[in-house]
Order: sequence, then C-alpha cells, then structure tokens
Amino acid sequence: MVMEGINEIELIQGALDGDRKAQEALVRLYERRLFGHIYRMVGNYEDTRDILQETMVRALTNLNQYKVANSFTGWIFKIATNRSLDFLRRRKLESRTFAYEGEIRLEDISNGRTRHDAKVADALDWDLVEGCLERLDPRYKAVLFLRYKDGLAYKEIADALSIPMGTVKVLLHRGRLELKKLVRKEVGTQ
Repeated sequence: MVMEGINEIELIQGALDGDRKAQEALVRLYERRLFGHIYRMVGNYEDTRDILQETMVRALTNLNQYKVANSFTGWIFKIATNRSLDFLRRRKLESRTFAYEGEIRLEDISNGRTRHDAKVADALDWDLVEGCLERLDPRYKAVLFLRYKDGLAYKEIADALSIPMGTVKVLLHRGRLELKKLVRKEVGTQ
C-alpha cells in the first residue's frame, strides 16, 4: 500500500525508528478498515472506539514483533480481532452474571437494541442477516466478517486469528451453514 509516496514498509520502519509522522500515517492508513471490522464484531460505537485505540496502541508498541515477511494487514487485524474477542468474552461473562442475579435482564444489557422488533418481509434483507450474524458463535462471526466484510484472504485470516488455514475453511463453512439456518428460521422457511 502506498500513502503520500511512502510505502507501507517504509512507514513501518519509520514508526520503529520513533518517527511520529510515520506512526500517525500507519494509524490513518488502517483506522477506517479496523473500525469497520471491530464495529461489526462488537456492535457498539463507543466500545469500537475504545477497542480501536487499544489496537493501535498495542500495534505501535509491539511493532518490533511484526515480521516483514508476513502481511501487515493480517498482523494488525489479528490484534483487532483478539481485542474484540476479549471484549466479547468479558461482556458475555458480565451478561451471565447480571442474568443470574435476576435484577437485570439480558435485554437491559444490550442498550435497548433488539433486532427482532420488526418483521422482515424480504429474506435477503441485510438487517436480518446482520441480526443473525450477531447471534453466531464469535469464532464464526469473526471469520465471516474478516472474509466477506474486510475482504481478507484465507491466509490473512489464518494469520489474524493464529489458526491453520484448514481451520479457517472449516469455520467459514460451518459459519455459513449456521448463518443460513438462522436466516431461514427468522423468515420461517426452515
């Protein structure tokens, strides 16, 4: 990737050397794509901003661990995905705790957002598909978003999630099957 006549490798080297402009350029280069990826995983603007900031700080402080032979995109998406999955695990644990206390309902934790308030007539309605994606296992959700929303190749997904490429293919296949079941159930065509 090129930005203002400087390629990605030069930006990385400059950032490693402590050049603030190179660090800022790397952040600008990736922040929009990472924001979209994180938002699709966590579904909340404020949480996304926090996770994006954590991702960028972690990427810049651990830049010396990046291996130039690997895809930088895969490496930084791995950090974003891991931060997002950690957040989702914490949120799930908090949700369970609140649900068992009996005073707070799970609906209260979701900031009042529910996906099943309106009936959807069209089976291909993106809101319906997104609602179903939200209910998928986080591993399936992460792989599907990385592939279809962020456009990462199988190898980049494998790098981002630290899993073998065969596992990526299996998770994509199973994730698509689960998504298809959920969509069919929502539109009443099981």
